[in-house]
Amino acid sequence: MTNVKYISRGTENFYRDLRRHADDKTVLTNPHKGWYLHFIDNGVIRRWYREDINGPEDLANVPGMPFLYLRIDWGDIEAQEGVFDWSYIDEIIETYGSVGYKFMFRFCTYEGRTFFSTPKWVFDRGAKYTAVKGEKDGKPVEFIEPDYGDPVFQKYLDIFMAECARRFDGKDFTETVDIGTFGTWGEGHTHRGSQKTFPYEVLKWHVDLHARHFRNTRVVVNDDLLRHAGDRWIELADYCRALDMGIRDDSINVEFYANTMGYNTLCSPDLFNLFKENAPVDLEFEHYSCSGMSERFCGGYRHIEALRDTSATYAGFHGAITTWYKDRKDMHHYLANRLGYWYFINGFTLPSLVSGTCPVLTLNVENKGFARAYHTYAAKVVLENAQGQRTTVFYDTVNNEGWLSDHPTLCRMKLDLEGVAPGQYTLLFGLFEGDTSIKLALEEKLFTDGYYKLDTVTVE
Repeated sequence: MTNVKYISRGTENFYRDLRRHADDKTVLTNPHKGWYLHFIDNGVIRRWYREDINGPEDLANVPGMPFLYLRIDWGDIEAQEGVFDWSYIDEIIETYGSVGYKFMFRFCTYEGRTFFSTPKWVFDRGAKYTAVKGEKDGKPVEFIEPDYGDPVFQKYLDIFMAECARRFDGKDFTETVDIGTFGTWGEGHTHRGSQKTFPYEVLKWHVDLHARHFRNTRVVVNDDLLRHAGDRWIELADYCRALDMGIRDDSINVEFYANTMGYNTLCSPDLFNLFKENAPVDLEFEHYSCSGMSERFCGGYRHIEALRDTSATYAGFHGAITTWYKDRKDMHHYLANRLGYWYFINGFTLPSLVSGTCPVLTLNVENKGFARAYHTYAAKVVLENAQGQRTTVFYDTVNNEGWLSDHPTLCRMKLDLEGVAPGQYTLLFGLFEGDTSIKLALEEKLFTDGYYKLDTVTVE
């Protein structure tokens, strides 16, 4: 990078354009955004969608995917009343968490094709249910769907969710928790179930259940649960928004919606506009083995439009990750950066630097992601001398949550040059969540120890 000497000319500022040092090709893996792999589906004992994954090494070459999604059945954990078997979940968290993965959780009570997602003993205690006719191994069977408003069911579910929160709420490895205790597959509808409509009060009870127990974790509500409220959907949506909840849709590119809705296949676009100003949006695509191999996939453009139109922060899919990544590598990379925030530093303005003064560094920041960030990060500005000694001249939170998508922003930071000796320095900038560096879309050669080299400056 060309060295710049800032010479004293009163209050005159100098601008350095950094756009030629942008890197919009490298896939950046950053906190609280990106792809997730739907790792557990229809209960912990079934290996659907993860047959090709034997350990973290099988995911090492898939960038921009820092999350595993765990959809857990109550009946798999508490098969006996008061006896909680978390051994398999603990194994996953230990194995994958040790190499940096975070986890998204959903706790389910009905899966549609399994017998006791809600433990059998709950019904033995008198909880009401509906026997849903189905088929398994070519034979007619009955699956048990709980009455989601039954007081016996709710009593024991509340105890179970308290145990879930004790283990996962506010933990460093926990990213989000879905409201999954209502509906088939926890999606907030009764398709593949009784197809009954439950009243607003029951839906709100399940919302409150999660809000009460997961006080330190982002809770995410499904759009189908809100639409299940019928004429009161806006009332329930406003209630969830007031609780700072995010929103998700499990049905992007599902055949019915692809055939009957718009190009982006969204059935509730109005809901996402309500939520995205305050909390993240999560979209899950239909099983890759279905939509990915069909004409309705449309080369992935329908997926891209859904993510763009909803300002999505997270995205995932049902399917073998190795097949997906082999088939759709370019699309995976394209979306990995654009999901959530994606920060570029287009340039900066700085006045002449004089020891002992407090000049203002102004960064020209551009967020080219689909969404704003929903976490506040800390900025550090450091001056490094020729001997490698570093002096921090700014360290504070910045309003990065206000760096909106496709809206270049000026970020002003008042530097403290008290005690900084005259001389030549390298100007370093970094954005951090704790000790974790937020990667910026700048050339890798400028990155060192969590900071980016912006230029060389002179302090008089």
